Amino acid sequence: MQSTTTADFPTLAKIARITRICQLVSSVVMVYDYLISVDQEVEQIWRRPKTTTTILYLILRYFGTLCGVFNAAVFFSDVSKEFCNTFMIVQGWPACFLVWLVQIILQLRLYALYNRSRKVLIFMGSGFLVEIMAMTAILVVANLTSGTSSEPIPGVKICTNEDTSNSFYVFWLPILCFEFLLCSLAVRAGIQRSRDDISFIPLSNRVFLLDVLVKGNVGYFLVIFFVGVVNAVMWGALSPEWVEVPEGFPHAVAVIAGCRLILHIRNAASPPSEDTFQGSLAFEYPLQQRSAISASTV
Repeated sequence: MQSTTTADFPTLAKIARITRICQLVSSVVMVYDYLISVDQEVEQIWRRPKTTTTILYLILRYFGTLCGVFNAAVFFSDVSKEFCNTFMIVQGWPACFLVWLVQIILQLRLYALYNRSRKVLIFMGSGFLVEIMAMTAILVVANLTSGTSSEPIPGVKICTNEDTSNSFYVFWLPILCFEFLLCSLAVRAGIQRSRDDISFIPLSNRVFLLDVLVKGNVGYFLVIFFVGVVNAVMWGALSPEWVEVPEGFPHAVAVIAGCRLILHIRNAASPPSEDTFQGSLAFEYPLQQRSAISASTV
């Protein structure tokens, strides 16, 4: 553990302030997104039959938001070192779980886009398992080898990391690699279907198949890629005290993007009043050729 001198106090105090601000901003953004989309939630979640998609949405929205708000509250609280030790070990797992949930949603969308291809499903599932194992191994090693502090400098009470290796940035590599894989599959499917003239088949009166599936997957990739690169660079280049500064934003991205993906596809797949679409997950897509378009669920 590196010793802290009085010369380090101003820097550590600044890092503590920035950490609190960033954690607060990420939690406020999640709450704000909930407030501005609550009308869509009522229409697309609560007024529709309860399905597995409903469970995914509720976990992302409420469990994810509550975890984010709780994390921010901890960084503004005077807590013991024992609590900080436990908090720092547990904190990363809910965020991983939320990222995995969003990736499950993305895979379901791709499964539909590839006409329920078992080869594509197995390919994505294999990559998903490899990613989970890699993330788990890296996070467990980091938890076992890192230390924590509840008072980095006298008078400043905040949970901080100590002795975290700068190589911890590799935690983001399996995430970014798998997200790139999913994005590539979405782009490939979009190109193929554009060549087949499928892109002109309307999913509803307002949007098209490629708009909903491909653009949603690619858009999420661009956001999570940017956030992941920022986290990886900061974790690799800066001192361990900086680790918690950007950490809240991937959490917020997973919650907001995951919920938006579900609300968007449900809204887009809402049929005219005379039509009825049913499915196990309520992800509804036209998967047949132009001559026999029908709604299908993933």
